[in-house]
Formats: sequence, C-alpha cells, structure tokens
Amino acid sequence: MKRTNPRIEICTRSMNYRLYASAMQTLASFGYSRRRLLGTTADGYIKQVLHSKADYVINIDEDAFVTDPEALA
Repeated sequence: MKRTNPRIEICTRSMNYRLYASAMQTLASFGYSRRRLLGTTADGYIKQVLHSKADYVINIDEDAFVTDPEALA
C-alpha cells in the first residue's frame, strides 16, 4: 500500500487581519494550507474545523506567534 503525505491545514478564528497576517508569516514556509475563519462563534468555529478535508488540523490563535516553526513540524 502506497503511503501518501498527510493533508495538514492551519485554522485560525480571526477578527484582526494585521494580527493574523503577522502570526502566519513564520508558518508560510511550510506550505500548509491556511484557513482564516471570520465571524464565527466558538462552537461555530469547531463545527467548521470538523468539516475540513485535512487529515490534521492545527488550531493557532491569531495572537499566537510561533518562534520555532521547525519545532511545530
């Protein structure tokens, strides 16, 4: 059986574009798809994430800054 690479998606519940853009800069180099979810409640966000086609979803808040992207990988 051929093993394929897992589909990974970064999801963020966001309300501030500048903050989101800054937080995502360090993660862009991975090439994971990123999805910014707007105007959702906390439970609405979870429902949208559960409908993702990704094998793994990484939830990162827009005010969280990854200083060592390799550690995340």
